Amino acid sequence: MPMTNSNDRYSRQKDIIPADRIVMYPITVIGIGSIGRQVAIQAAAIGVRSLKLIDFDVVEEANIP
Repeated sequence: MPMTNSNDRYSRQKDIIPADRIVMYPITVIGIGSIGRQVAIQAAAIGVRSLKLIDFDVVEEANIP
């Protein structure tokens, strides 16, 4: 699998909303499961500056290392 330049990795997503506009909008991701996590990662990678993550799960003490 060829290595991709990190600048090119999300180039298709960057074409959806111009970079000068994406910094103006806050983005909220509700539910940080497998899909929400990936959405948050990609939003951050394309330059979102205001990213709010909301999840209503309760972390159990047994799950904290």
